[in-house]
Amino acid sequence: MLAWILILGSWIALVSLILHDVTQEDANGGAIRLAAGHVGAAMSCAISWAMLKARTFRETRSRAASQGGASRPPAKRFLALRKPNWWHADQRSSMTPAELELAIAEAVRKASPACEGFLSVIVEPKTPKSRLDPDWDIRGVRFGKADRKTVDEALSTVVKRMQQEIRLKQD
Repeated sequence: MLAWILILGSWIALVSLILHDVTQEDANGGAIRLAAGHVGAAMSCAISWAMLKARTFRETRSRAASQGGASRPPAKRFLALRKPNWWHADQRSSMTPAELELAIAEAVRKASPACEGFLSVIVEPKTPKSRLDPDWDIRGVRFGKADRKTVDEALSTVVKRMQQEIRLKQD
């Protein structure tokens, strides 16, 4: 962004120098003098607008204080100035490792009739690489009497889904 500002500033300076050289002997004093007058008028307009806004802000605040309300304006007034933070909240639910192991085992057993003999999994905490990455992984699987191939397929889909929905509870 800074690079674009510098490029734009240098182009404006170059164009103003060219205009100044071309209109130097003009009766009105040249293009630079006219532009400076317009910039001065725009600045005075902006300053008067800012002062008007500050005055209405002070009046609103004093009116609220005299009515027994809060001494500062409501937070909704400045909502547009703040960055939205809806993406900061982690929507995943928290579970302990033991609860998560039971939930995974039940989900795998329900996935297929061939997985009814499945025993359990062992969940291991891990450090995520980014904020939305899962903070746990499967360390081991106890297949029991269930078919390994069927359990592997069901387990992979269940784990992918649960890693998006569940995070480990911080102790």
